Amino acid sequence: MPGAFRSQTCSWLFPRHGRQIIRLYGRRTLLLGCIIVCLLGTVWSALSSTFVILIIARTFLSIGYGGFAPLCFSALGDMFEPVERSRWIGLLNLPAMIFSFFGPILGGWFVDNLSWRYIFWCGVPLLVAALLMVLFGLSGRVQHTGSRMGGCGALLAAVASSTLILAFSMAGTLYPWSSAQVLGLLVWSAVFWVLFIKAEARADEPILDLQVLKNRSFITIASACFLSSFGMTGLVIYYPLLMQGVQGASATLTGQIISPGIVLMNFLGVPTGFIVARTKRYKWMFMVS
Repeated sequence: MPGAFRSQTCSWLFPRHGRQIIRLYGRRTLLLGCIIVCLLGTVWSALSSTFVILIIARTFLSIGYGGFAPLCFSALGDMFEPVERSRWIGLLNLPAMIFSFFGPILGGWFVDNLSWRYIFWCGVPLLVAALLMVLFGLSGRVQHTGSRMGGCGALLAAVASSTLILAFSMAGTLYPWSSAQVLGLLVWSAVFWVLFIKAEARADEPILDLQVLKNRSFITIASACFLSSFGMTGLVIYYPLLMQGVQGASATLTGQIISPGIVLMNFLGVPTGFIVARTKRYKWMFMVS
C-alpha cells in the first residue's frame, strides 16, 4: 500500500463527499462497522422465525452490504491511479466468479434438501474472515479535517427514496395507481427530492455534489446504467421465479440453469479491466456490452 494517500475515492460519483468520509472516519473504521452490521444481519436472518422478521433482518444485512461494497472500491481509489484501478477492479470479480460456479447450485440444494437458513450461515465465516482481514491488513490512518458533514441531506434523501419505493411497491397491488395513497406518496417523494436538492446546493460537504450533474460523461453513464439495470433486474430476479413458480423446476435445477450466465458475467470483468488499463478506452466496450 502506498505511503501517501491520494484521496481520490468516489471521485467519479461523489467527488467531495467520498473524500470527506474517508478523512473524517478512516476506511478501516467504516469497513469494520459495515461488515459488523452485515454480519449481524446475516445471523439475524438465519435465526428469523417469521417472514416479517426475515424482511427486517435482510434489510439490516443490506444496510451493511450497501456500505462496505462501495468502500472496497474506495480503498482502491486511494491505492492506485485512475487507469490502474480498472485492472484491480476487474480482479475483484475473481472471487465472485469462483463462487458463482457452485453458489447458485449449492443454495438450491440447501433449499431442496436442508433449509434456506444454511444459505445465510454459509456467509457468516466469510464475513468473519473479511472482518479479520480488514482489522489486521488495512491501515487505520485517518486524515483529520475541520469540516463536518450535515445529516440534513441524508435524512431528506432517505425520506424521498423511501416514499418513492413504497409508492411503486403498493401501486397495482395493495392500491390502484390512481388511489390517494399512491399519489400521496409520489407527491411527498417529489417534495422531499426538491428539498434534498436545495439542501445539497447549500451544504459545505454535500452527499451528492451537484456539479456532477453538469458532467456529460457522468450523466450519460448514469442514465445508461439506470436503463440497463431494468433488464438485469428482470433477468436475475424474475427468471428464477419463472423457473420455480411457473415451470415447476426445483431450486437446485434453477441454480444449475442460471450458473453459466452468472459465471460469464463475473469472468468478463477481469479481461475488461485489463483492456481498459492498457488501451485507456472504454466507450466501445460499453456500447458492445
